[in-house]
Amino acid sequence: CPRCPQGAEVPWLSGSTGRLGMTLADSKDGGFVACAPLWSQECGTSVFSPGRCVQLDEELQLVGTMAPTAQRCSTFMDIVVVLDGSNSIYPWEEVQAFLGNILGRFFIGPGQTQVG
Repeated sequence: CPRCPQGAEVPWLSGSTGRLGMTLADSKDGGFVACAPLWSQECGTSVFSPGRCVQLDEELQLVGTMAPTAQRCSTFMDIVVVLDGSNSIYPWEEVQAFLGNILGRFFIGPGQTQVG
């Protein structure tokens, strides 16, 4: 692949914390594919590093991006809490605080965690 002049700037990459060039491969159109294996993806409070690849033309213009192992954040969950009316759970205020604390840690909403 053509050699990039030392100090050449890639405007679309400025401000990015990713590092490209850990893997390079020639592209059929005269450009190349560069991969950054440490590109991260956040899923709620978890961070995964699936990596990311970009395809560049011979003038270092972005042609496309690929994240072959990136996945949709799987936060789907159904939670059901059953409390009976026997008054066997005491003190009730502490139980409510406990449930609020636990449920507050989930991303609750349509298409995410459902609580009943």
